[in-house]
Amino acid sequence: LCQGEGGAIFNLAEKVAGQGQPLDLTKSQLRNIYGTLKNLQSGPANTEMRRQLWLLEPRLVYTLSRDNRLEALVRVLRNGLVVLQELYSSAPEEFDRYFANYVRLAEAIVGLQVYRQAGGSLEKPSVDDRLRKAIEQDDGKVLSELAREIAQKTAQEESSLSRGQVRTLYNKVRTMQADNFSPESLSELQRLRAILSYSTAREPKLKPLFDVLNAIIALVFEPKEENLQRLRALWLADFFEAVVAWQTVAQYRKGSRREERQPSKLDMTAFDKALQGDGNAVTTLAEKIAKEIRISGQDLGSGPLRTVFTMLKQEAAAARFSGISAEKFRRQLWLMLPRLAYATARLPELAPLEELARLGLEKVLTTSGTSTTGPEQLKEMLEKLEPLIDLLEGIVAFHYINNPKYI
Repeated sequence: LCQGEGGAIFNLAEKVAGQGQPLDLTKSQLRNIYGTLKNLQSGPANTEMRRQLWLLEPRLVYTLSRDNRLEALVRVLRNGLVVLQELYSSAPEEFDRYFANYVRLAEAIVGLQVYRQAGGSLEKPSVDDRLRKAIEQDDGKVLSELAREIAQKTAQEESSLSRGQVRTLYNKVRTMQADNFSPESLSELQRLRAILSYSTAREPKLKPLFDVLNAIIALVFEPKEENLQRLRALWLADFFEAVVAWQTVAQYRKGSRREERQPSKLDMTAFDKALQGDGNAVTTLAEKIAKEIRISGQDLGSGPLRTVFTMLKQEAAAARFSGISAEKFRRQLWLMLPRLAYATARLPELAPLEELARLGLEKVLTTSGTSTTGPEQLKEMLEKLEPLIDLLEGIVAFHYINNPKYI
């Protein structure tokens, strides 16, 4: 309650929620008490709020008298109220923070109980070797592949998982990422497991995603060093981004009424020459692909076509000047694949560009760094990536030239 440490909150909630048989919290007075806590938290912090809070203790006693299975939960919440009163007496100016931690604890207990009630298990998540190896070696290829597998599993359900449900969880992780996974954000990440449990209980189709996220969070906190935890948490954020992208692709392809445009057959001979830095091949192929892309009336000043090219160019520029490691840059390039698929799902006319960029990235990733390490490996990837960026830039330029709207 004093420090709000997410790991301590989750561990205590897990211990309490795991005792005895799962409870029917849809009819339980405990759920009403949790609702009261949330209402008090959203209101003004004043004398009346604290009076209502202290009155929760007799309500907890009454709840226990009606259902003795709630003994462990009621004991923790009653003890928490006693501690809150002591803390308020000694440091009233810090009461809001202490009370917020108390609500987080109650929320975690209720979330895990609801998860158990839905048949979920609170046992330590199992981590398969592929996932562990991917995180330990910062493997972006496995990141993208695993994210796609999860998205496909959720899309195969009778009712496809709505993007809003996944994005709500993803936005929480993005907020932590924006804070560069500070100690406070890492603490919040531990508590996220209880929120995931509750979401899974309400929407069972989340289970494939929850199982993997739960395992990744466990791996994030396996090392004791905060820097290593932060690096693994960044891997989690990238993985979640890839899941959202692939999930959106599945949603668009399943729900779109437009006929999905098939990629054209790429001239691989010309493509290979272009990737080798042949200027004539770059120009000829760029003009050909630009003519195949038809997005009439679309302002591409900030649209998907220019975005795909800009994202790749910015990643390369950042790698040159930021001192990024070769491993992290490789992971960022693998992450481009779901981003490209996302852009094409929204605009199927981009299929020729997506095909070219995907094949080019895969060629760069599979042929670079096989005989080099460290800075030399990064240099080799950047050199092989440059002709692909030139090709994409040429496509954007020819698109503007061939579009009467810009003439």
